[in-house]
Amino acid sequence: METIEMIVYLTVAIITGILFIGFLSDWQFEKTYSQLSGIVLGEQKQSFKQVGREEFIAEMYSFWQGCGYGQENASLRLYLKENGNLTKSAIFSSIKNLSLCETMQSLENSCGSREDMIFSGEIELPSVIKLSCNSSAIIVS
Repeated sequence: METIEMIVYLTVAIITGILFIGFLSDWQFEKTYSQLSGIVLGEQKQSFKQVGREEFIAEMYSFWQGCGYGQENASLRLYLKENGNLTKSAIFSSIKNLSLCETMQSLENSCGSREDMIFSGEIELPSVIKLSCNSSAIIVS
């Protein structure tokens, strides 16, 4: 029984000491708790950059450049906040207007000689859109 009492007293003393030192050093307990709970429980707060259609095209283009034009595996999530629908032809009409067809191409949409984009169909907006780079293509889903 004395062994158990000693373990309990030492545990309480250690916890009290940590709290006291944390209070004196202005330790941010809430920040530490949120970081540890995120690691232990696997919770991750996802925040998405909110963009309009023009910003979406710019972000997609810079992402395409950043992943080495499909040579590196990477992903990005953006929140497209406008209403309506997003289609592959709408994206490539904007790319044509910006004269970027040499960099991001779509033979299907008369913008270059190859298909650099795999599009998962019409996306209803507003929506979170995932961009992925792999196997020499950008995947929009």
